[in-house]
Amino acid sequence: MTINNEILAKIIKVVFFIAGVILISTAIFNMNKASDSVAWLQVTAEIVKSEVTTSTSTSSSARNRTYSPVIEYQYEFNGRSYQSDTVYFGLMGTDDSSFAHGIRNKYPKGMMVTAYVNPDDPEEAALEPGKSGDSGFLLWIGLLLIPLSLFGIDLINAFSKKHQKK
Repeated sequence: MTINNEILAKIIKVVFFIAGVILISTAIFNMNKASDSVAWLQVTAEIVKSEVTTSTSTSSSARNRTYSPVIEYQYEFNGRSYQSDTVYFGLMGTDDSSFAHGIRNKYPKGMMVTAYVNPDDPEEAALEPGKSGDSGFLLWIGLLLIPLSLFGIDLINAFSKKHQKK
């Protein structure tokens, strides 16, 4: 069974469009949460876990490592104990191990820190309010994927057909 180029182009368009919408939604969510977190209530928290995890993915051309800082902290709010792992909204794994280790070193286990707690949902907290990590980058990639999904594949097909006729 073969898939003709027209069907393949439509599948690629849909995938790019969905990926763009997901990236834009994620970026806007993180940016909104970061903005909201500036007004959250401050509490004292204790870092209970501070490490960097490494994951490896292999493609046909390379092995890629992703380093993710894992920071967990406990805090009390209105007499109840909570635990969170949000340093800031939009913090993602990276191929830069020094970045991940820098965050781990900034928040060593046992350190007392200020956490910013959402008073409407005390299970939600952040250590660095107002920061939205790579959300701007995600937003731009998402905004690039949407028009690419709508027009880019057609332009590529038109260009390749033009050169095939020569």
